[in-house]
Amino acid sequence: MKQHRANTWNQFINNVASPQPSAFWSTVKSLNKKRSIEFSAITEGNRTIKAPDEILQCLSRHFQSRFTAPVMNRNNPTDKEALDLWELLDKANPEDIQLVNQCSDLKFISEEVWQVIKSLKGKNSSGFDLISNKMIKNLPHNYSNILTKQYNALFSLSYWDKNWKQARTICFNKVDSPAPTTQQLRPISLLPVMGKIYERLFLFRFQKWLNNFGILPWQKSGARAKQCTVSRVNHLLEQTYTSLLYNTFTLVVFIDFLQVFDILWQEERTMKIVLNGQLSNNIILQRGAPQGSVFGPIAYIVTHYDLQQIFKVPENNHLLEMCGIWCIFGSTVDTHQQVPGCFNIAHRGPDCFRFENVNHFSKCVFGFHRLAVVDDIFGMQPMRLHALPHIWMTYNGEIYNFREAQKKFGYKFETSCDGEILIHLYNDKGARFMCEQLYGVFAFVLFDTKERKIYVGRDTFGVRPSFRIFTECGFLAVSSEAKGLEGVTVASNQPLKIEAFEPGTYEEYKLDENEKAEFIKKERFHTIGVFPKYDVNVALTDDISLNIRSYLTNAVRMRLMSHRRIGSMLSGGLDSSIIAALTIQEARKQGINYPIQTFSIGMDDESPDLIAARKVAKHLGTEHHEIRFSAEDAIKHLKNIIKSLESYDITTIRASIGMYFVAKYIQEKTDTIVVLSGEGADEVCQGYIYFYRQPTPEEGDRESRRLCQDLYFYDVLRADRTTAAHGLELRVPFLDHAFTSYYLSLPAAERSPTKARAEKYLLRKAFDGLDLIPSEILWRPKEAFSDGVAAKTKSLFQYMQEHAETQVSDVDLQRAATLYPFNTPMTKEAFLYRSIFEEYYPGQPHLTPYIWLPKWCGDQTDPSARVLTHYKEQQKDSDKS
Repeated sequence: MKQHRANTWNQFINNVASPQPSAFWSTVKSLNKKRSIEFSAITEGNRTIKAPDEILQCLSRHFQSRFTAPVMNRNNPTDKEALDLWELLDKANPEDIQLVNQCSDLKFISEEVWQVIKSLKGKNSSGFDLISNKMIKNLPHNYSNILTKQYNALFSLSYWDKNWKQARTICFNKVDSPAPTTQQLRPISLLPVMGKIYERLFLFRFQKWLNNFGILPWQKSGARAKQCTVSRVNHLLEQTYTSLLYNTFTLVVFIDFLQVFDILWQEERTMKIVLNGQLSNNIILQRGAPQGSVFGPIAYIVTHYDLQQIFKVPENNHLLEMCGIWCIFGSTVDTHQQVPGCFNIAHRGPDCFRFENVNHFSKCVFGFHRLAVVDDIFGMQPMRLHALPHIWMTYNGEIYNFREAQKKFGYKFETSCDGEILIHLYNDKGARFMCEQLYGVFAFVLFDTKERKIYVGRDTFGVRPSFRIFTECGFLAVSSEAKGLEGVTVASNQPLKIEAFEPGTYEEYKLDENEKAEFIKKERFHTIGVFPKYDVNVALTDDISLNIRSYLTNAVRMRLMSHRRIGSMLSGGLDSSIIAALTIQEARKQGINYPIQTFSIGMDDESPDLIAARKVAKHLGTEHHEIRFSAEDAIKHLKNIIKSLESYDITTIRASIGMYFVAKYIQEKTDTIVVLSGEGADEVCQGYIYFYRQPTPEEGDRESRRLCQDLYFYDVLRADRTTAAHGLELRVPFLDHAFTSYYLSLPAAERSPTKARAEKYLLRKAFDGLDLIPSEILWRPKEAFSDGVAAKTKSLFQYMQEHAETQVSDVDLQRAATLYPFNTPMTKEAFLYRSIFEEYYPGQPHLTPYIWLPKWCGDQTDPSARVLTHYKEQQKDSDKS
């Protein structure tokens, strides 16, 4: 194949692939100014080709024979896995092979990339302006190529989740324009012809560093006129960095080279979209055939509405998800400087993530990390509706009654997501009405751009986490976890106080003309112990035991909606055993045909929890998993556990150790994503041993309600953070608002434990005689989770105390009051936990408002139940029997 001009083909190849960075980039820069290289004629075999269209076809055949990668449908390769995508290179010319070897041997240097990025700043590529030297220097070792990260952000964030990236056709949606139909749009080639050639050569050059085999196109590209890819996917560097770091990418599908070079708009062609193995109906392409990048998927524009028509989406296939939300309003510094903090909560949504600048509000940004629990194609946030484009909403949680509310109020949904109900309820009668009608667990941020009002809210018990910063200068930041707000700053560099958002309330803010947030009001919409205003499908009777069973069974049933595998924690105690049993019972009724996995943990075979859980699992017939950990394991992971928890409370940390290892095991060894657990029963049903010492039933009732109100600082926090840290979603039926309201409405005296009546007596009695769980488990005395995982001869807290003795000196403890005047550590174990906490969250001691200790127990300084007199008496009685 020859070229009949002075600038020969070989010269072009050699210049572009020059091993000298300066020559390489200068060649690319010169090519960038040309739409294509003009060939007067080329020869192929014995034939001379002059027609431009035929020249392009000839070029495509030439490159296809040497450079086209085969279609791959597999997961993202690991660092240790061989990256063998270039099978067709065996057929290439020796010169080509030598060229590839030369290019792939080059070492990437960040200064080279930084030089290119600086040259692009201010050229209608806002995404480039977000990149800093610090970001480049902090790139992880295995992902050196910053341009690869930028390009691949397109496949991780935009308007599709992980499922989209596995589709044969990627679909874009225009959110800033009226919803078009597929017949109204013409797809755009992502790059000019020579740009595509440049892409392939660049790809070869950095092949060894490209885990996802792609780069950011140099030319403007994408689905909208005058719109760069980097502008379409805001803050793409940070997002891609985290996605690569958490190994959430999948390989994109390569397309036919001939189609890339196709410059003819072919009408009356049809296209189908393949998504998760489901084939759509035919889509008529009246305005052209889809085109795309050399290494990217075919790009064609359709809207969410169109997708709902071409795919059959079941009505009950709504999105349930654990995710991370992050928003800032009224930022006094460039918003891109705030973004890195959001990636501290990326573990909450490992499937995909997205950032979105609010239209016409330069100081406001929404961030979202998503774990899709239902295999649904509609679920990225912030959510906006075509009918109500002025409302921006992001939330974390599940709304169990969204179908009932939709039907009751006559709302017309645009998606099949449960969260859409928030927008309709708010638009109908305002924020308070919206909150009062929600049956579920949730944390949300809603921004009404028309009214310039912001609403932040959280469910009754704070099952879904929410934290915020609000300053006098009008800066408001909200995040699912406190760590998401670490690093967020204001122009004055004043210390910022991160606060846990109070459950059962919502707050209203208004943005002034300078986009500064002004606090308007705070209102409580749910109160613990007060029945909700929404309808609950449970018929009350005169039988207390039947009512308890009905409410709790309904709570479990509502939490089984998921297309990802469901499992259950099983410590062998009363609470987790009842939840596991009800999960299996209701799963069978709902037609869930896979075996429910249960999980227990212990330090050795003599751990009381392992022994008890084994009996329950055998009784229920579950696929049971036993996890072991040692004191050395606990010490090794202690810092990670405290960092995940955002707490230095002794009880919380001890109880989190076992749960952390269970969640870690589930993530690494099973396909379970949704996990049910028994948290909340001890607070609601007076299950702690110290309740035996309550002076009066009324005092016990007040303490029970106080514990419920503060759950979001302790057990709810522990359950959420340890599981979310491993990409799991935890569901807690005992904290169902309807169940807790009924249980707390029962006479205080009947809910109080006595010598003649075991703790949680009403709960035990409600399931007595049903053979749901073994009787010996139903009436098993309370064992704290952090104690039950260890043998009776030596508790976990004793191991941790021994470790603290080696880390904290007597002098350290004497200085505790000076170092930590708030919640001063009283023991070496407490001092150790506090010092680790301060490493990650300096200046935020109020995140733990007080150290959890049992009440009515004198001057006791250790929260373990095993040091209580009543526990010791129980064990003596147990040993005698």
